[in-house]
Amino acid sequence: FILIGFLSSHYNWQLSDPQISEDSLSQVTQFTVRIDSKPTETVKTLRYEVLIDKIKIGDSWIPLDRKAILYALDKGKFDYGQMIMVNGNPVILKRQTNPHAFDYTLFLQRKGIFLATYVNEQNYRVLEEDYSDSFRYLALSIGDIFEGILSKYITSEPGINMIKAMVIGRKNDITPEMEYAYEATGTSHILAVSGLHVGIIYLVISHIFGYAKRKKWIWMYYTIILFSIWSF
Repeated sequence: FILIGFLSSHYNWQLSDPQISEDSLSQVTQFTVRIDSKPTETVKTLRYEVLIDKIKIGDSWIPLDRKAILYALDKGKFDYGQMIMVNGNPVILKRQTNPHAFDYTLFLQRKGIFLATYVNEQNYRVLEEDYSDSFRYLALSIGDIFEGILSKYITSEPGINMIKAMVIGRKNDITPEMEYAYEATGTSHILAVSGLHVGIIYLVISHIFGYAKRKKWIWMYYTIILFSIWSF
C-alpha cells in the first residue's frame, strides 16, 4: 500500500508538470485542442476544459497532450469532441498573489491543468470531430438527457446547479468560490460519489432484480448489482 501510494503520488506529480517552458510556449505559432467538457459561462466568456493535442514550433508539429482551459471570447459554443486549430500560443496560468483571495489557478493545478488559451472569431477554425474517448462521449450524451429532465422541473439556478453536481456529477456551473466554501465547511462530499449514492443505487437495483436472488440466480443478481454500481 505504501508503494501504491508513492507511485500514485509520483504519477500525479508528473501530471501536474506542464512539461513545457514559457520560452518554448512563446515560440508556438499554432496548436490543436480537443474540447473535453461542456461550457461554463462567465461574465464575458465561455470556459471549456480542453486537451492540447499538438503544438507547432517553426515548421514542426510536436505532441503535447496536456490539459488546459480555453476561454471563448466571442461566446462561440463548441461541442464535446470537436478538434480546433488555434493561431497563437497557450500560456501558463499564474498563481494568485493575494494570500486571502481564492486561488483559482491552484484549484486548476490540483486537476492537472496548468495552461490556458483564448480564442475569438478570428483566431481559430474547427477541424473535425474526435470521439476517440467514445465511452465518455456516450456518458455525456446520456447526461444531457438527464440534465434536460432535471431542468424541466427545477427552475432555481442555484438549485439546478447543485442538483446537477450531486446527481449527474456536473460541477461546471458551480463557481470555484462556492466549491471552496463547501470544502471549507467540510461538506464537499455531497458533491461527489459518496457511500449514500452507492447505497441508493444498490437498494434500487436490488429491489428491481430481487427475483433473481429468490430464484437462486445468485451469479446473475450480483453481476447486475456490481455492473450497475460501477457504471454509476
